[in-house]
Amino acid sequence: MLTIHRAERSGPLADALARILQDPLPDPFAPEVVAVPARGIERWLTQRLATVLGAQHGDGVAANIAFPSPTRLVDEAIAAATGVDPDDDPWAGPRLLWTLLEVIDASLGEPWSAVLTAHLSGEHRVARRYATAAHITDLWRGYAAERPPMLLDWAASRDSDGTGRPLPEDLRWQPALWRRLRDRIGTSSPAERLADACQRLRDDPTLSDLPPRLSVYGPTRLTTEQLAVLDALAADRDVHLWIAHPSPAMWATLTGRPTSVRRRAGTSASAVRHPLLASLSRDTREMQQRLSPLAARDVHHGTTPTSTTLLQQLQADLAADRPPAHTATADGSVQVHACHGPPRQVEVLRETLLHLFTADPTLEPRDVLVMCPDVEAYAPLVRAAFG
Repeated sequence: MLTIHRAERSGPLADALARILQDPLPDPFAPEVVAVPARGIERWLTQRLATVLGAQHGDGVAANIAFPSPTRLVDEAIAAATGVDPDDDPWAGPRLLWTLLEVIDASLGEPWSAVLTAHLSGEHRVARRYATAAHITDLWRGYAAERPPMLLDWAASRDSDGTGRPLPEDLRWQPALWRRLRDRIGTSSPAERLADACQRLRDDPTLSDLPPRLSVYGPTRLTTEQLAVLDALAADRDVHLWIAHPSPAMWATLTGRPTSVRRRAGTSASAVRHPLLASLSRDTREMQQRLSPLAARDVHHGTTPTSTTLLQQLQADLAADRPPAHTATADGSVQVHACHGPPRQVEVLRETLLHLFTADPTLEPRDVLVMCPDVEAYAPLVRAAFG
């Protein structure tokens, strides 16, 4: 059974997960499986669970818990169902890239590959060749995860976008090249194996050695492939999805609302009233609309909101999906710092954090979350400023 657990804060979700984990599995030596999207979430969640599991006076132990990524969890389930080892799969990793390079070299100059030939022609062809193949490989990996029906159409010689629409002329070299690659590899692609793998997991749950209970904690996005496999695993297992969702009111509004196949045709933004929910919660809205039809249970772990600070009033407005009222006063709970570039932003962040740690002795580094638009660009600046 697939159960969705949602809350406005991560803390209540972690506490509810701990309560479930307190009920041991039938096999005491079998590890619990809690998939997490990042190692930072794993560390925080382990510390949080340790305050509940076996705890006396706040000190406990969180042990024998496996924390794979959702991608790894799904890949291993598919491998168990299909018998195709990911390490030996010709459609996986660098092996696919090198095979695609061979297919590209053999296809240049043919009429259907005019777009690709023009891109790789000239004095820069050598420099573009590998990067182009790598980019195409990443695109097709995304197609297999997010839109398997499109690749099924391509395998059947239908050049469509997977929603019944034909591809534009300038993109039809992609399905032609993909079919050449498939012929060269000689085996079914992951998209073609997905439906059969899910059916096998439903018919014979013992194919996967996953325990009878598993969780996915804190996902912000799940692909079509991942949702299909989790739904298949839930046929004979308890699968728990733990989602931080900002607004119970938005959840109620969007429940039962039809999902648009094409993102540009989506109308969920117009269904909410708070401007931040309309502009910044697109991924959250889309995941809710994709998850709702699959869930057998929907559990809200809510708390009673308070509105004594500006931040708390903003959170309460988001939870209730009501337009913000201009009645709050600046109290420091929400701050905006104008900086003249990323290096200065990091310097101001450091000084602000030092001030907060000095002002509140109970605040610990594990209580701080720093988000930035581009981790790769900011990482060296953070190392330089923080040491």
